[in-house]
Amino acid sequence: RTSTKSHGINQGSDIHMGKVYTVTEAIENGRGKVKVGDTSWLVEGQDCPIGSHVQVIGTEGSLLKVKLVLTNH
Repeated sequence: RTSTKSHGINQGSDIHMGKVYTVTEAIENGRGKVKVGDTSWLVEGQDCPIGSHVQVIGTEGSLLKVKLVLTNH
């Protein structure tokens, strides 16, 4: 029963784990934003410009922790 109880905690942001999003507000001083559907989410990670791709590696409440993803063009 204990595992069932904790299963729903932070489920809203946990669904983003592993997903890749495009930065819509440059990550500066470790903070920026990505767009998910019609909502902007605050992210924490390595500084990078708008248009960069980041992958969600963790969550803290509504904050998504991300790492920069290098894309092959």
